[in-house]
Amino acid sequence: RAFTLLLLLFLRQDRQCDMQDLRVQGAGLGLVIHAKRLAKAIDVHLQGIPLSLTHDFKIPTYKATVLRMQRTMAVSYRWQPEEVELCSGFGFNMSRWQMEQLLSVLQACNCQYVWIDHISIPQLGFSDMKRTLLSRMMAVYASAGYTLVLRSMELEGCRYHQRGWTLQEYCNA
Repeated sequence: RAFTLLLLLFLRQDRQCDMQDLRVQGAGLGLVIHAKRLAKAIDVHLQGIPLSLTHDFKIPTYKATVLRMQRTMAVSYRWQPEEVELCSGFGFNMSRWQMEQLLSVLQACNCQYVWIDHISIPQLGFSDMKRTLLSRMMAVYASAGYTLVLRSMELEGCRYHQRGWTLQEYCNA
């Protein structure tokens, strides 16, 4: 019986999920992003291809579960003030250098999913879910199959490890 259940879990196709679905199903560990599609979107953006030419391109998201996190790369980085739109409705707040580094790792890594707090945790609305997911950050970094720490091109004295959130992420990875 347990074997059949495990077989069904592995053979079942991933069902896409968004924040509204998490509200109904339970928050889990937030959302994870399809790694190969994210890499493609970053690559297209870095090449300067206009968003209007990629209007039908989508980046699937899925519910982050402990099982799924084993095939996930959690990304810890220092947020940048500017947000770029990688595809319709998909904002990203990384510098060009951070995106180049992430793309390089995604192309070399065998992970299926990516967990990035800016996308995996709701930033607007969903205040109860946001509080819940923020309280589970230790579980995210502890259960991720990989963790990527992206420093930003910072001035001296403004270091990654001096930031409260990034220090927690680093220690739990």
